[in-house]
Amino acid sequence: MTYIIAEPCIDVKDRSCVDVCPVDCIHEANRILVIDPEECIDCGACEPECPVEAIFTEGALPENWRPFIRINYAYGDGLATVDQLVEDYLDGDGAKSFVAAAGSFAGRVQPVGSVTFRIGRHSPCRSGDHTLCPSRARRPSTTSGALAFVTRVMKRRRLAFLSAGMLAATATVAAAAPSGVVPWSLLRRPLHLPLVAAGSPCPVSRIDRRVPWARIRIFGGAGIGPGPVYPGLGATSGLLNAVKDTQYGGPWQGQKVFWYIAPTYRGRVLIRGRRLDGAGWLGFNGTRIPKDELRIEPYDTVTWSGQPAHARGIPTAVRALTSGCYAAQIDGKTFSKVVVFTIDLTP
Repeated sequence: MTYIIAEPCIDVKDRSCVDVCPVDCIHEANRILVIDPEECIDCGACEPECPVEAIFTEGALPENWRPFIRINYAYGDGLATVDQLVEDYLDGDGAKSFVAAAGSFAGRVQPVGSVTFRIGRHSPCRSGDHTLCPSRARRPSTTSGALAFVTRVMKRRRLAFLSAGMLAATATVAAAAPSGVVPWSLLRRPLHLPLVAAGSPCPVSRIDRRVPWARIRIFGGAGIGPGPVYPGLGATSGLLNAVKDTQYGGPWQGQKVFWYIAPTYRGRVLIRGRRLDGAGWLGFNGTRIPKDELRIEPYDTVTWSGQPAHARGIPTAVRALTSGCYAAQIDGKTFSKVVVFTIDLTP
């Protein structure tokens, strides 16, 4: 299981972890270091070196830092994507914990007996309760002097030697993304959306009657389109009634749409779209200006009454500048589907 660098690293970027990594899989973005999961060999050398305790195995990552799985995995899509995801995290709910921990690597040095330990100010382990990071007992600081230099050099050489045999055995695994996860670049297939002449009827997608919507009880009543990913627009017959942006005051109007993902598919989902009977593209979430695509990770979901086992679903904002006939192209690992609906803006 790969390692993940989380929030405590933001605006700190101490490179102690980089110094000891035997395969150079830790990379520097604008405000954070990230681990490339396709290069990481899970040796664990980086974890004890981090002075702010920002490094976790993916399985041990605290729930409130789960977005950093996506941030680290985004390295394959380029550092610009990593930078944008970090800013999105800080602009959203993540900003609360980040601001609350103002001073970040002001860190603190706490004496315990006759030994000094460095504890990140906003690390979940700093209180001494290590239930969220059981592998992280407090460690003495080894960040200064000749002893630190010798320790790191010896550790790096030892790990390089031990890792040589591991690399041959794990080359195939290390080179591939974890099961069910593919790079976003492979999901970004060319758009194959239909064209609709101005003034012609919009060929709105129908409710998929194969799905027991009454029992599943998603927001929006039922999903439209061929699946396995459905926008919950069945209750409005494929009409999205957009409202004005009162939060940011921008020109884009929008409305919440619940995206239901059937339990038969558990991988990543990429959604993009545009207007079919005129100019304009479909926006998702964002601030004053929305994003041009929606990414749904395998772990992205809310819970609701009636949710089938292994089914997923998330509500997102779907936004537009003009009323008209729109289509969303939904790409997964094994499919590329199109859903058509109409958007009506508030005058």
